[in-house]
Amino acid sequence: MSIILHPREQIIKKIRRYYLTYFWHWLLVFIFIAAPFFFMFVLFSWGKWGVGIFIALLVVGLLVLVRGLFFWRKNVTLISTGRILKMEQHGLLNKTVTDLGFYNIRSVSYKIKGFWPTILRYGKIVIETNDDKKNLEILAVKKPAEVTETITLLQQKQLKENSRSGYNLEDIFNFISHQPKEQLNKIKELVDKKLKEMV
Repeated sequence: MSIILHPREQIIKKIRRYYLTYFWHWLLVFIFIAAPFFFMFVLFSWGKWGVGIFIALLVVGLLVLVRGLFFWRKNVTLISTGRILKMEQHGLLNKTVTDLGFYNIRSVSYKIKGFWPTILRYGKIVIETNDDKKNLEILAVKKPAEVTETITLLQQKQLKENSRSGYNLEDIFNFISHQPKEQLNKIKELVDKKLKEMV
């Protein structure tokens, strides 16, 4: 996981999909790995074909296990002192990173729907952005109320620090100079919108 932190920025929380939501995946892995040992004597009595089936089932089980662990580790949302980074691994060579600064968050809410989510206390967090184009969703989060509270408190803390510091222009220019083009376009839209409101 290679992310560049801003000066004085720290990672507060790492959020991964709740592991019990992968129940069927882990059950499939268990079946592929346990079944060959359960039928080992029968398979070995078939000679080379039986040994081949035994090895094939183990290999498939291990591949499914490694694939599941890989995607579980790579799909992570990081909450830092200044922003939220959502990293989504769609394939081996296909990754999406969403960088959302606290200044661009309008509201944070969570939703727990269904029997198992209610019993196991996991749900979806929805972060509404200021630009109204796309909300950021974090799925299957354990204890979403606590995570929502953490985001809200960090956002309020950053707003207080910014108002106390009087928005140091040097820090703002430094921050803007490190932003990608799409973030700069969003900043430009927000500034233009604010200027129109002031006229």
